[in-house]
Amino acid sequence: MRSSSGWCAVLRTFGWRWCGCHPRRESRVSPTPSIRILLVEDNPGDAFLVEELLSEVEGLSLSVRRAGRVAEALEALANARFDAVLLDLSLPDAHGLEAVHRLRAALPEVTIVVLSGLNDEQTALQAVREGAQDYLVKGRVDGEAIARALRHSLERSRIQLELEHQRRSLEAQMSLAIEAAGIGLWEWDLVKGKPRWSEEQARLLGLEPPQEGEPIATKLRALLRAVHPDDRKRLKSKVRQVLEAGELYEDEFRVVLSGGQERWLAVRGRVYRDRSGRPTRMAGITLDTTQRRLAEEALRQSEARLREINQAQQRFVADAAHELRAPLTAIQGNLELLHRYPEMSPQDRMDSVVQALQEARRLGRLVADMLALARGDAGHRLKRESIELDRVLLEAFESACHLSQQHHLTHELEPVRLVGDRDYLKQLALILLDNALKYTPPGGKVHLALLHQGGHAELRVSDTGNGIAPQDLPHVFERFYRADQSRRRDPGGSGLGLSIAKWIVEQHGGKIRLESELGKGTTAIVWLPLSAGHSAP
Repeated sequence: MRSSSGWCAVLRTFGWRWCGCHPRRESRVSPTPSIRILLVEDNPGDAFLVEELLSEVEGLSLSVRRAGRVAEALEALANARFDAVLLDLSLPDAHGLEAVHRLRAALPEVTIVVLSGLNDEQTALQAVREGAQDYLVKGRVDGEAIARALRHSLERSRIQLELEHQRRSLEAQMSLAIEAAGIGLWEWDLVKGKPRWSEEQARLLGLEPPQEGEPIATKLRALLRAVHPDDRKRLKSKVRQVLEAGELYEDEFRVVLSGGQERWLAVRGRVYRDRSGRPTRMAGITLDTTQRRLAEEALRQSEARLREINQAQQRFVADAAHELRAPLTAIQGNLELLHRYPEMSPQDRMDSVVQALQEARRLGRLVADMLALARGDAGHRLKRESIELDRVLLEAFESACHLSQQHHLTHELEPVRLVGDRDYLKQLALILLDNALKYTPPGGKVHLALLHQGGHAELRVSDTGNGIAPQDLPHVFERFYRADQSRRRDPGGSGLGLSIAKWIVEQHGGKIRLESELGKGTTAIVWLPLSAGHSAP
């Protein structure tokens, strides 16, 4: 074996000088190289030969730096930029494809051309599979072949890098689109029985992102637990059916989240089979359809509500026509009597005039009530101002005292201030007091009370009248509805008073209900919030 000084002499003969332990080619390469080569070769003679072969290639502009070990090559790659690596497979610190593995692991994008003395086709194929761009055998190539392999390898690397960049760009765009659309991705390896899903899929299911090494049974149990119990059996059945004979899988089911909320998911997938028809893989996407389901349910409820409103309007028109006909008929009948029989006695004439006047007043009240409800149906908004409700109710109470001298009226009003419409709240109290007076026999008692109850006011109007039957109580707020006993007494109301009262209460964010017992009387109870920030109990 030659000493270092001996090799120096030999190399100087060919224009080389010895730098440390590595021979470096003198100025026979271009001072402005276009291709930077890292030659990983521990044999100085082989390294010299390679450089000599490359230097003979016309039009090739390059620079070569040698490393005798993989460790040195990695250090050189970390500190400088190289276009390609010419790699021997027999090195002091790596043997065989180990050198390829280590270089690819450190720099996945580096272009590697293997230049080995091992003439083995299987090794060559394996090297290419491991990431080498080409495999050359020492002694079987000249400079042109090495240069051609380098150029082709660099072009392939450039194309691969460009394709990889495009792939990553498309993946990033697709990932953003999937994330923006809230799409979950899932896959089930049917051969290994191994399910996999994306982070978005885990979020949709209300599960933690899958962990590497997590047992398959744990994943499947977590998945099935997430499905709503009412949908679990059907889901299993549909999956079983598509695995047995189908190709496309579609389903929609609910999952129960940790907080108890339900989420609707639509699943679309495909079953992949081998040549024998055995299912090997199942993959697909998942979409959150909760909002669509909620919108569909809201639409169904809206349609049902519109049908109810339409039916209510039809009943309202029919009832209004009936209610308007009665006073109009009475007015018309009395006027015809006066017209046909001018010789009627003064008393009879007065009776006809009084009856026509009473019916005209009743008709006026009916029309006024209908207009009030029409304004409410049209979205009429009430005034909002701070008022002393006890003073408003006292005014209504004093007005009610003039309506009847045959009842015993009392009141108990606590000071209450709230935000509301003064006129409509006074109308509410008058409606409830008027109702109590109408349906309470002479000598009966009517009591008005106002209590301050925390964040709301409680208004009560109670009487000792005939009361309302239990079967009629649910309907008392319907338009033109009168309980049977009320009809027998025919107090002359429009049948709209409680409907108007309910609308006024609801416009103030409150609630109203009646408590009644036949033969003992009725109590109307109203809860009104003191401000817009509170709600009735």
